[in-house]
Amino acid sequence: MILKNTILAFALTSVSASAGTTLMDAKAPVTPAAPAPTPPPRFHPNAHGAHRPTADLPATDGPGFQVNLPYESILYYRGNRMGENGVPLSLDMDVRLSENLTLANNFKFINFIDDDSADTKVHLWTALFYHTGGLSIGPGFKFHRNNNLPSSNSDAIDFGLQALYDFGPVKVGAGYSYDIESEGHYVEAGISAPIKLTPKLTLTPAAEISYIDGWARPVEGMNNASLRLTAAYKINPMFTLAPFIAWNLPLEATEDRYDDEFIAGGALHVRF
Repeated sequence: MILKNTILAFALTSVSASAGTTLMDAKAPVTPAAPAPTPPPRFHPNAHGAHRPTADLPATDGPGFQVNLPYESILYYRGNRMGENGVPLSLDMDVRLSENLTLANNFKFINFIDDDSADTKVHLWTALFYHTGGLSIGPGFKFHRNNNLPSSNSDAIDFGLQALYDFGPVKVGAGYSYDIESEGHYVEAGISAPIKLTPKLTLTPAAEISYIDGWARPVEGMNNASLRLTAAYKINPMFTLAPFIAWNLPLEATEDRYDDEFIAGGALHVRF
């Protein structure tokens, strides 16, 4: 009887120890971390009109900076021929306020090489974008100091609305501006289709068209169209080199002043 009780006690002790070990070794289920939000496209007005994304926003809240060092053989802005050998240096600063809100800012200083007929210019632009799905939309403000515009007004102060929809392979953008100095209107629309040829090289064909009604100059009608092909090569996460070729096509409001023109140039983008 004593032997039987001893064996039973030993068996119960072994089972209890084994169960305790199993409970100690068991791990609580781990909840996987939520994926980081997809960075929305970044808007910035280029020298030709329509707003196209230039880079991705940082994946976390806070500012993102990009310095743009471009050259254009002939520089057009909103259908107006500003000069030859243009160097529109610019600084982008985007502040991601939340997953759905971005404050976008751009400072641009435009200068020209060996073109005495063109004056230096300063553009300041800021906009608040709301992102939902593939759509980014928001109000914006822009100050233009354009000393050689063919108008009695050398400045333009714009209030407007910009939007971009990302369809995946194709991106469509549009913008509206009202200038309080000339009381004029300006509308632009653009489409681009980035093609990733390699992990580092992206080829982007793009087209833009604009309409003007008294914006900074007393003309009305379809303003200009442009075609552009850019080859952006990402040297590393900080530097991107982007040569391009383009074709500017004057329309109703500008065809009596300008001819069709071929444009070539490029830019070095430095991201921080």
